Amino acid sequence: MFSNFLNQVSKRIYLKHFIDKHIQVMVMTNAHLNPTDHSISLHVESEHGGKYAPFIKSIIYGGVDGVITTFAIITASYAADLSIKTILILGLSNVLADGFSMGFGDYASSFSEREHYLSERKKEVHEYDYNISNEIIELIDMYVEKGMNVQDANEIVYLLSKPENKEIFISHMMMMEFNLCEPDSNHEIMKHAVSTVMSFYIFGFVPLFTYIFAKMVSFQNKHFIFVYTCIVSGFVLFTIGAFSAYISKRSLLKGGLITFTNGSIASATAYLIGYSLNKILS
Repeated sequence: MFSNFLNQVSKRIYLKHFIDKHIQVMVMTNAHLNPTDHSISLHVESEHGGKYAPFIKSIIYGGVDGVITTFAIITASYAADLSIKTILILGLSNVLADGFSMGFGDYASSFSEREHYLSERKKEVHEYDYNISNEIIELIDMYVEKGMNVQDANEIVYLLSKPENKEIFISHMMMMEFNLCEPDSNHEIMKHAVSTVMSFYIFGFVPLFTYIFAKMVSFQNKHFIFVYTCIVSGFVLFTIGAFSAYISKRSLLKGGLITFTNGSIASATAYLIGYSLNKILS
């Protein structure tokens, strides 16, 4: 182990002059590039969804779950031959309670991930401050294990291990060693949770709109109401799936059908359970 350390150190000394020269060439060659150039902002906006991209996952997740869970309850209730009033009570209760539960769960899980990351990062900071040589060797070994040649690994780690790159080095070690990316701030976590809740509420009410309207106008044809709800819910699920595919640059048809199929299977299962329990308990 000690001989290996000496070998790594000697390579670092040998490469130091070369790397410094290499950096100078890179700086001179790319002096015209400006990291704050407007083209980078345009790239982020066009290719990665812009500033709203981080919330798209929460919106889609909340929306899909809102439609499916509410429609599944409606389907099971319809199969059990429950009244429109009862279906509305169960559906509205589900939307309001489950929406809050999803948002809280989203916040709690993300907060726990953040706490775990900060705990591990604190250990890495201590290792960097008091045992940097082992951290350097460890990172070089990880690069080599992934197929990089030793010289390239030494170059990269040398650059990362400079004092001015301490935060970058630690973040990189967190990713390489623990597969942990820097989490969102508490403020961002809260915004994700709110996005999930609001999306669940908005889309979760979609299957109930027909029943709410039917109750308001005293329309009592349960079969027509259910069929219309199936059509509307299926269309919304397909649209959410297609939108998700559009964001990730996949096939719109495939994305829509996957989400639609997911909802169909869940609803069919709920229908069979509702119908069976109604027969058994009658």
